Amino acid sequence: MGNLHVQRADALGNAQKWGSLGADREGIHASRKVIVTTEKVVDPDVIRRDPNLTLIPGFRVSAVVEQPWGAYPVHLSGCYNGDIWGFMRETKDKEGLDRYLEAFVHSVGDWREFLDKRRALKGDDHFKRLKIKGPVVSEPIVTGY
Repeated sequence: MGNLHVQRADALGNAQKWGSLGADREGIHASRKVIVTTEKVVDPDVIRRDPNLTLIPGFRVSAVVEQPWGAYPVHLSGCYNGDIWGFMRETKDKEGLDRYLEAFVHSVGDWREFLDKRRALKGDDHFKRLKIKGPVVSEPIVTGY
């Protein structure tokens, strides 16, 4: 089963992502079942307005879950910067990785608890500092018939 985190998806599973994709396409196409987590579930009309951003069509998706900060600690284009360097500092050796896994993976009940623990460690404004400031909107692309 594959998992894909995107900026937006509709409830039918049509998922759109932009920015760096890494190996997302390869990963989801290698999976028989895909769960999409998304920053925001949007109306299908939003998806239809720019179909070129659709990374996976809904018929390939088993479930859609709205989960803000779902890509953290890596970045998500247009949404937030990552804290990958902080993650790497914390997990630079076996002992650090073991501490991280115990504190932030094995001993949390859900993603919200994980984020709360990260906020407690990094400070109340940690996620606010990572939010995109001064967003730049792309030029609209004309589509239609």
